[in-house]
Amino acid sequence: MSIAAGHADLVRFQASLERCLGAPDFLQRFYARFLLSHPTIEAHFARTNLKKQAAILRTSLYLVLRAAQGHEDGLDHLREVGRTHSSRGYGIGAHEYTLWLHTLLDVAREVDPEFDADCEGAWRACLEPCIALVISHAHA
Repeated sequence: MSIAAGHADLVRFQASLERCLGAPDFLQRFYARFLLSHPTIEAHFARTNLKKQAAILRTSLYLVLRAAQGHEDGLDHLREVGRTHSSRGYGIGAHEYTLWLHTLLDVAREVDPEFDADCEGAWRACLEPCIALVISHAHA
């Protein structure tokens, strides 16, 4: 399954991702807001070390970028996330990925001074196919 995004979207997404991850509180702000987005989210993270989880998310976002570029290591990562986050693993529902993306975009919009409609479109062009791949492997 190819999920590679277009060149312009990849360039715009990578630049924005770098600006966001360069902000010292980007990931902490994301988790603070994500945990409040729905009661099931808070329950999933009840026993999670959020500092470690933020480091995992940082790495995962780079692997998502690699997947959106068509690199096999990124695609393998997404397949593994699908398996581990399925009903046989962490039990993450498809609607929770929508909340994840919505929250991530909201925080990126706040943190990245260059975030605009084109930038949001690039994030979506890169992330939505990746999320679809994760969900497809959660139900495989």
